[in-house]
Amino acid sequence: DIINYYHTFSIKQEFERYHGLWKQEKDDYWKIRYEYWLKGQEVYQDPYRRLVMGRSPDALFKAIDLLTECTRQGMEKADIFLITLGLIEVWKKKDNGLYACEFPGYGAGGGHDKTEFHLSTFQENYDNLKSVVELIRKINKDAKIVFTVSPVALGKTFTGNDVVIANTESKSLLRTVAGQVQREEKDVYYFPSFEIANCLGKATYKETGRHVKEDVVFAITKVFMQSHSDRK
Repeated sequence: DIINYYHTFSIKQEFERYHGLWKQEKDDYWKIRYEYWLKGQEVYQDPYRRLVMGRSPDALFKAIDLLTECTRQGMEKADIFLITLGLIEVWKKKDNGLYACEFPGYGAGGGHDKTEFHLSTFQENYDNLKSVVELIRKINKDAKIVFTVSPVALGKTFTGNDVVIANTESKSLLRTVAGQVQREEKDVYYFPSFEIANCLGKATYKETGRHVKEDVVFAITKVFMQSHSDRK
């Protein structure tokens, strides 16, 4: 979970980090009192990855460096990049213009007064994915890139709309962006995980109506492996 990214801004930032286009400063963290597991103890949180925390800045950056190295190795070894798109609601950091990986308070984390909400546009997400393709090509010019849209529905929205309306807009915009980039770029593909899940209707989702049942996840994964990999 700690290296999951659900919007195109965070995804692009990870590839930019790899290429040295930005560097996380040693004072770039959120200092919070963490109530969820640590009963109000003071901890230091990474804004750019989900719930990565340390009891000191040094401990935090040790974890950050390990995750960055793990991500670097994965990027360099990959023949296929499968990128799942989920959100258009993002939170921009006020101090440097970069984007937090999650909304303020996610998992009892911080960032409430450090970020501002932004409902991203088609053009912004299109530009982000075009940049991601370019940055991947600089790592491996022959890599295949597959975009897909997450079938997991939004749990909440910060737009003021009903969450069902916000979810439909989010998924529709990201699906359209992925389709446009796929049509324009060589060796870029779209895999219909969102469409498969929705075609199955009620059989897809757990009781909450948001998360996909495990057997459906396995079935969709099997279809992906059959269509995009020689490892069946």
